[in-house]
Amino acid sequence: MTTPDARVLRPDAATWRAFVSRPDRAVLSLAGGLLVSTVGGLSGRGDVVGLGVLLLAAVLGALGHVAVTLRTSSIDLRPGQVTYRRWGRTTTLPVGDTVGVLAPYSQPLVSRTLALLVLRRRDGGPRIRLNGGFWSQEALVAIAAHAGAEVGTEPLTARELEERAPGTMPFRDRHPWLFGVAGALVITGLVTVGVLAWFEHRGLPPFDDPPPRRVAVATTADQDRLVGQLVAATGGPWSAPRARLLGCEDDEQYDGWMRWVDVSRDGPGPGAVADQAAAAAAALTAAGLDVGDPEPDPDGSAYLDAVALDVTGGLADAVVEVYLQPDHASLGVHGRCEMPPHG
Repeated sequence: MTTPDARVLRPDAATWRAFVSRPDRAVLSLAGGLLVSTVGGLSGRGDVVGLGVLLLAAVLGALGHVAVTLRTSSIDLRPGQVTYRRWGRTTTLPVGDTVGVLAPYSQPLVSRTLALLVLRRRDGGPRIRLNGGFWSQEALVAIAAHAGAEVGTEPLTARELEERAPGTMPFRDRHPWLFGVAGALVITGLVTVGVLAWFEHRGLPPFDDPPPRRVAVATTADQDRLVGQLVAATGGPWSAPRARLLGCEDDEQYDGWMRWVDVSRDGPGPGAVADQAAAAAAALTAAGLDVGDPEPDPDGSAYLDAVALDVTGGLADAVVEVYLQPDHASLGVHGRCEMPPHG
C-alpha cells in the first residue's frame, strides 16, 4: 500500500522518443557499416528473404526491449529508501547509507553526453543506474534529491563518476576499450557461428554437398563428336583425345564440374595452315558456333576461337580453341560449369 509520503516515478516515453530522434553520429556510422557489410554478404548469396527476416527480427527485438522497459520499470521513493523495479527484479537502497551522483555522462566513442544517475550502498552490492534516454531530467533530479546523491552539471567521464561515487561504475564503463575488444570478439564469434549455421541449414556454399564427379551424358557425346569433326576436317596424325573434369563454381559459389577435351598433333598437316584453318572454321560454323577470323598470322600460324552462344544441348556455352602451326597443332573444347539443382 502506498503511504502519503511515497512517490512512484516511471520512464517517460516522450523522453525516449526525443532521445532516439537525435541519434549519435558515431552510432549511426557503426550501425551503417554493420548494415552495409551484412547486406553485401547475404545479398551476394541470394539470401534477400533471409536478410529481411534478420533485419525485421533485430528491429522487433529492440522495440520489444524498449516496450518492456517502459512498461515494467519504476522508482518507488519512500522515507528512508529508494526501490527500483524492472524486468521482474527489485533493488532497494537505504537513503542514509547510499553514495551516488547525477551528471551528464561522457560515454566512450559517443560524441554527445547523456544524463546518468548511479546509486549504490557504501559497502557495495546492487546498483541503481538510470539514464536520460528513458528518464526525464525532472525525475532524475527528484530521485537524486531523495537519495542524497550529488548533482552536477559538468560532463563527467566514468573515472570521474567513480571518484565521486566509489563503486557505482561497473567494469565495462571504467575500462571501455578492454570491454569493447572482448565484446567485439564475443559478438564476432556469435555472428560467425550464426552465419555458418544458417549456411549449413540452407545447404549454401561452403556447406553445400559436393556434386557427383560427372557431367551430363549429352556434354560428353557432343564434345567428343565435335572433336572428331575437327580432327577429320584438318587431317593429320592427331593424338587420342584427353578428357578432364575440372572443379568450378557458379556466381553463387556452388560447386560443379567442367569437362575439357584436348588433342594435339606433332608434325605438319596435309596442306597449308590457311587451308586447315578454313576447314576448321567451316566445321565449327556447321556445328552452330560463332567463329573468329581463320586467316593465318604473319608467322604462318593460325588461331581460332569459337563460342557456342546460341547452341543447346551438350555444347551450350562451350568454348573451342584451335591453334595451328606448320609443325604442330592443338585444339580443345571446354564445356560450361555443370552442377546439380540447388535451392
